[in-house]
Amino acid sequence: FALGPAGTTVAHPPDWRVVQVSDTVTDFRAPQGGMYLRVDWTDQPPPTPVAGWEVISDAFTQTKQNYREIRIEPVVYRGFDAAVWEYTYTEGGADLHAVNIGIATGPYGYALNFQTRAGIWEESQDIFRTLQATFNPVLP
Repeated sequence: FALGPAGTTVAHPPDWRVVQVSDTVTDFRAPQGGMYLRVDWTDQPPPTPVAGWEVISDAFTQTKQNYREIRIEPVVYRGFDAAVWEYTYTEGGADLHAVNIGIATGPYGYALNFQTRAGIWEESQDIFRTLQATFNPVLP
């Protein structure tokens, strides 16, 4: 599936539904269990991926029930500066677990937000690894 003006691509399971949330946000939703991958892009990325996640994490503290930050740490994604933000929270009575990878490619910033119910987090990791491995950002 290609998204964004420059043709960023990601492969997803065939039974997942693709939902265009906005001009910059696309969800790939599993048919059951609330699992999804949200891909967001911007042409105005934050100064660093870590800095971007720290700002959003602070906002989550104020708005999300039972929010717990597990980690925000710098990583490298295909040679680009990136950061991982992992967290849990409760929404609509469901305990959720998410990881968000922010990637800075130069002109664009990307976020890969994978979320599922906390009870199936471990068993969902193979799916997330596949989604992450097939994501191809637009290169500068």
